[in-house]
Amino acid sequence: VTDSEVEEMPPYYQGVNVFESSRAGSLLSTFSTTSFSNEPTGIAIDVLNQRMFISDDNQDRVYEIHKGPDGFYGTSDDIRTYINTREYNIYDPEDVAFGAGYLIIAGGETTLNIERKVDHGKIATIPRSYEQPPTGRRYAKTGDIAKRCVQS
Repeated sequence: VTDSEVEEMPPYYQGVNVFESSRAGSLLSTFSTTSFSNEPTGIAIDVLNQRMFISDDNQDRVYEIHKGPDGFYGTSDDIRTYINTREYNIYDPEDVAFGAGYLIIAGGETTLNIERKVDHGKIATIPRSYEQPPTGRRYAKTGDIAKRCVQS
């Protein structure tokens, strides 16, 4: 779980903004992204390849974090890179999901929900059909991206 606003509330901020919990809800670990992101708006894990994706809607980036030799996220030995979502016309990336080798980046204001295939660090666009609802936002017309991701 990420909290993109907690550092803005001094009475509640305890120096961390990422929280790992068990399925039963017990807190397992925490860390902070403030050295590279004050707005961690979404998080997804690629368990197979031991990497984490964190979206940042201020910087228009999705960070890709690989666990370092210590086997923990959020430590100094992690390897961190990022995807500039503006290169894909995604501004204000609000969330990410990952499954079956696909990174899904959910854009905010007037952007598309885009599905990207991540393969050995390369990203390929997966074409989708879109429709324009009256609200001005665009959503995938065919396929349930979130459901497919969760099922993988």
